Amino acid sequence: MKKILAMTLAALVWTGLIGFTQRAFAGEKIGIVICSDDAETDFNALRFANFSLKKGDKVSIFFLGKGVLGAQKTEKPFDVKGKTEDFMNAGGKVYACKVCLKLHNLEPSKTCPVSTMEDLYSLVTSNTKVLTF
Repeated sequence: MKKILAMTLAALVWTGLIGFTQRAFAGEKIGIVICSDDAETDFNALRFANFSLKKGDKVSIFFLGKGVLGAQKTEKPFDVKGKTEDFMNAGGKVYACKVCLKLHNLEPSKTCPVSTMEDLYSLVTSNTKVLTF
């Protein structure tokens, strides 16, 4: 009986099923880079970010390039700024490229705080998953 249990356990470890289960319950660290100013695309990125937070994941977002423009959009049905506020209120972290804000003549705000390439580098290297929109 012990031999069968040991063989089953070894097979589960070998196939990765045990590792998957542990990762699934530990929560992921997800970084999202938004470089689009398309309201629908950005809105869906924020929907996913908020969904991931509710699943127990740690999520951070970096607005880069034209993404800083998209972050300002409030028109319905794609209220990106509102979704960003919801994300931040739920514990998500938001960053926005300082140079990109300047290039697009935008002022930093609560939903677009000034950040640097060091912050983007940290987002990419410290998360288990990185998505771009």
